[in-house]
Amino acid sequence: MLRRTAASSSTPSRKPSNNKRLNTATSRSKSNRNSNYSFLNPALAILLVAVIILGLSWYLFPSETLQVEKKLEQEAQYVGHRVAENAMNAEHNMEHWWQSRGSGAASADNNNNGNNGNDNPGMNAATARMMAQPSKWVDGEKALKKQLKELLAIQENGELLGVPVLTRYLGEDFPAWVGKDVNEEEWKQNVADKYKEMREEEDEWRKEMKKIIDTKVDLV
Repeated sequence: MLRRTAASSSTPSRKPSNNKRLNTATSRSKSNRNSNYSFLNPALAILLVAVIILGLSWYLFPSETLQVEKKLEQEAQYVGHRVAENAMNAEHNMEHWWQSRGSGAASADNNNNGNNGNDNPGMNAATARMMAQPSKWVDGEKALKKQLKELLAIQENGELLGVPVLTRYLGEDFPAWVGKDVNEEEWKQNVADKYKEMREEEDEWRKEMKKIIDTKVDLV
């Protein structure tokens, strides 16, 4: 006759199955993704609202938007003109320095001649040649500034924004900027040729000034 034995209390408990662990990990990852989505959703919503507002402002208020853009372009153009003027002023510093040297030398000669009554023909001739040099750089700088002011007045009406401009004065007959009736490529080539010619003239002028100064030093 068979006997049934009661299960021992020391029977080992079963370990959790692998499926249960996978289910737990999956639920945790889903909760993490949901929290990330909940964090990103407000940012995306704000960006979308900003885009919609910009689009509506452009559609509902086109004139105001264009005025703001036009003002920014005018300010940028004004800054460009200021940079061009500063570059032009820096380029003329050498000419101004030479002219001041010539004026100072002439004043010293006049004082010496007035004090001692001695007349040095060689000294006076050198001074006359120095003082006879044209002041076209200074006059040209003033004329160019006047032309650029005229362009700025035109740009305030939203016209000729961003056009190339001169940094050196090339005469009243030479356009200071590229207008509607001016070929830009041809204008740029003519400007480059004129600038090269002016640099050669200035080099010759500096050489002449050096000769005059050396002559005055030898005559002292």
